This record gives sequence, structure tokens and C-alpha cells, in this order.
Amino acid sequence: MGLQVPHAVSRHLRVYAVAEGTPGTYARATAASALRARSLDLSGGRERVAQADAQDGLDPYDMVTGRHSANWSLVANIRPSGSAGTAPDIGPVLLAALGTETVAGGTSVTYGLTNSQTAASRSLSITGAYPDGTDDGPLTAMRAVLGALVAELQIVINGSDLPQITASGPARRYVPTGYSTISSGATSATQAVAAAAMFNVDSVVSIDTDDNSGTGYRVTAISGSNLTLEASVATTTADVIRPYAPLPTLAGSILSQIVATVTIGGQTYSVQSATLRVANNWSLAADEAGEDEAFSDATVGRRKIRLEVQLRARRDWMVLHNNPSFATQAITVAVGSTAGAIMTISLPQAERVIYGAIADQADAESTMTIAWVARASAEGALDALTVAFT
Repeated sequence: MGLQVPHAVSRHLRVYAVAEGTPGTYARATAASALRARSLDLSGGRERVAQADAQDGLDPYDMVTGRHSANWSLVANIRPSGSAGTAPDIGPVLLAALGTETVAGGTSVTYGLTNSQTAASRSLSITGAYPDGTDDGPLTAMRAVLGALVAELQIVINGSDLPQITASGPARRYVPTGYSTISSGATSATQAVAAAAMFNVDSVVSIDTDDNSGTGYRVTAISGSNLTLEASVATTTADVIRPYAPLPTLAGSILSQIVATVTIGGQTYSVQSATLRVANNWSLAADEAGEDEAFSDATVGRRKIRLEVQLRARRDWMVLHNNPSFATQAITVAVGSTAGAIMTISLPQAERVIYGAIADQADAESTMTIAWVARASAEGALDALTVAFT
């Protein structure tokens, strides 16, 4: 926090990801939906369109309000729960990216693919909350996006950094929440505040010490200096109204890159990096009249799943450099060795992209970058990729 005014400090950032019951309807943060992140980028705005009528002058002066816009991205270290059969904290993001979650109690949690256009849990509410100055302090600012889709998922394992997951995509609406005070105390769902511009519909707030039994109060409407909350609350003049999110419940430990193996066609290789990319190719309904959010619906397109591996150009590994027969290979990337703290990526039918690149530099070893695309075993099969925690 600042010496005079509290600042939003990233090292205290709390991140929450919640599957929405109805896509695009904000699902508020819960303690169990928290996860640790290396970085979180939530952004949004509102389109303003200059009128195009004939006019004197060259500068816009008459503007019309258009759609919302919102995007998000998240980077997190890979952190299994520590208990086999219990999903990792980042599970909702993996489920939204891939489509299915299968739990075998006490054994594993496996994320797999779906071909359904109406699969549940593909749409997320993602919240970033900033305490005043300590991890468990009251909040000074909060940002959220609703209707967030995972357009691209990356899982990166390399020898020079901790294994990590990156996810990103579009969202329907951006909801920032700030800090103000009650202007005139009342017992009502409608409360007058000093700075209503600090809040938005779907902001979740506490008032003084009242956090609505640990869920916060959702803002349902804003008119002038008045906020309408989801329930009546008794306030007094000058009570602080601020963002609210519960203290997170977190589990698990970060995996290390030194406990990683890559197996290709039954042979284990020592790689410098392995990067899995999943592109969902969402088609957004962003052109319908009567809608003010960034998009009103979405359909998932054809998936593209690609694995890239970088390794030294050893003589005995040069066989990876070519694939004249287009034969598929089974590939696994495993990180961790202790039950409850192992992640395994499996591509049972991976087809190598012909002629991987070999990079040559003076005074440096030659390296190969080889890529595979994941294939299904048959039309409609859902076995191109799994990500399992055991």
C-alpha cells in the first residue's frame, strides 16, 4: 500500500475462476475458486462511435455508445492439489479449455475433450482482487470479466523455468470495482454513495464490516449517485463501501522442471522445452442487434492441438527430424513423481509435422524444433488429448 493512499499491488493479487451456471451471468468469487497466478490481465471498454453525418469541422463531437469489449489472459505455475483424485486449483480453467473433467476418487482427475456445442462449464467468471497492503487485508480494488472463454491454452515445460499454464480469450463484459463511502445512511437496498462511478452492475461489495455472510452484496443497478444492491442493508453515513471477495482457500505445491520426462513413440528424450498449444477457435455472435455485450453467444470451431519440442540435434535423435510415412506416435509429457503431484499430458495419436527446424549458430550446439499435431483415432473420437493429475 502507499504511504498516503492504498495502492493495488500485484504481489498481493488474489485470483478466482468460477464456472458460470449460465454463460455470461456473473458467478461471484468463492474461497474454493481461488488459484495462484503469476500474472493476470483483465481488460475491457465500451465502444463509442462518431456519427458519420455530413457536418462542418473535422473532429467528432456527437458520439453513440456501442458494445462492451473484454479480454483476459492468465499465467500460472502448474500446481497439483497434492492429493490424488482432487482437482488442482486451476481446474476450472482446464475444464473450460478442454471440455470434460473425470474424477476417479483417490486416484486421478483427468481433463479431456468434448465435441458438444452446449457443454457446461466452458464459460467462466474471472476475478482479480487487490488487498490494501497484506494478503488477508480488506480490498482496495477489484476487476472481473464475465462470460470468459478459453480461446487458447498453453502448457509449457522447459529446463530454465518452472512449468506453467497460460490461458487467454475473449469475455462478454469487464467489471471494475473501486472504493467509496456512503453519503447518507439508510436501511435499504438502494444506497447513496460519494462516487458511484467507482462501481458497475455486477460489482460485489462489502459495507463497513457487513459482507453479507461471506458472499458480498452484488450491485444490480446504478442510477446517478445511487447503487441498488441485491438485498437491503443498514448503513450509516461515511461507512466504507469497497470490493469484496472471500479469503482464498489454496492447495498444492509448484511442480519443478527438473522432474519431467518426454516419451515419444516409446523412447524417452531429454528436451529443452515442450509446449502444448490448444486453440478452440470460438466463433462469437458479436453482430446481433439489441445486444450490448461483446458477444451474445459463441460456438466452438475445429480444435487445433499442437505439441512442439525443442531438443539438441543428437545423431541418435535425428530420426525425429523426418516422418515420410505420416505414421502417428504416442507422446506423453510427465511432470512430477509423487502421488498427488504429477501431471501427465498424453497425445495417443500425434502426427509429426514434416521436417522440423534445425537452428545453427556459431559457437553453439545445433537444436531441433519438432512439432506434432494431435489426431483422433476415428471420426468423432475424443482421444486426441488428455491432461491428467495423479
